Amino acid sequence: MTIGKRITNVWTAAVVVMALFTAGTSQAAWELIDDFDGYTATSDIGGTGGWYVVSSSIPNGSHTVEIDPANPYNQVVQLVTGTSMDTLCHAISITNGSIGTLFCRIRMGSDFQFFFGSSGVVNPTGWSGSIHGYGRFYGSDIDVRDGSTDVELGPYSINEWYNIWFVLNPTTDQTIMYANQGYIHATEPGTLSASGAFRTTVTDLVTAFFRNNGGTTSWIDDVYLDTTGQNLVNPAASTPVASIAGVVGVNTIKLDVTGNVGALTWQASEDNSTWNDIDPAEIGTVLDVTSLYTNTPWFRVEAISGVTTNYSAAMQVTSQETAQGMVIMIK
Repeated sequence: MTIGKRITNVWTAAVVVMALFTAGTSQAAWELIDDFDGYTATSDIGGTGGWYVVSSSIPNGSHTVEIDPANPYNQVVQLVTGTSMDTLCHAISITNGSIGTLFCRIRMGSDFQFFFGSSGVVNPTGWSGSIHGYGRFYGSDIDVRDGSTDVELGPYSINEWYNIWFVLNPTTDQTIMYANQGYIHATEPGTLSASGAFRTTVTDLVTAFFRNNGGTTSWIDDVYLDTTGQNLVNPAASTPVASIAGVVGVNTIKLDVTGNVGALTWQASEDNSTWNDIDPAEIGTVLDVTSLYTNTPWFRVEAISGVTTNYSAAMQVTSQETAQGMVIMIK
């Protein structure tokens, strides 16, 4: 942080300023199915937003909107298995004669079986004839289905997020599956991939599904569909979004960032041109701004997602003469 001379001005927030990051990488033809940020935390996702649950018996697992265990500013769906095999579903449409790509992010709480992918039936309660192009987390491996068997992509670790792409071809009944970590695309180094045949042949794919097969907790987020062909862009990485709000307290301003995707760095400037990173050790602490800057400071957030770097619009706090000092807390 740049240190300037102490002055007598105090900065107060006259308005709440909201700033959105814009995408620097094309989303191609991704269509968002759900990122779960618009729901009430702890609510059941079944029956809302186009999501529904089918079960091998009476549904008694849970499928609730929760705070992301890795990011307190993000919401996800948590799936917990009951004694029956619940399957969380959402309608999609990849028709015979076309190729589509299904994207999602998945996090495992244990190394038991979790199945996810596509189905040619509306209510996929069983196995053969019920689910088609799909994959699984099982043991320590990520697998793609290949007819009557499974093909390993590579290992995974519990309590970490993974990006998953399914390139689905209902004409040839073939799947290509990609997996990696971080805000990167499927074309980048470190991406795992493998291909396989659908479990059974199908005409059209009409359902995306997520199924715990007993004894596990898992999380899903950022479900996207592209019905125009193969799409190996990470839609979560290509659209980092955040907001900044200056909140007036008693001689205090609190800066916050919410709804973010990517690695974030707070920055400050005295001229809205030359920017300096704020020491991460100062995040969450109370700073005496009047002793740190010569001029009224501007603040922004840098977000890095995969190959994309974006910045929020800068926020400047208006100044006025007062005998009081002012402090700032950045979250």
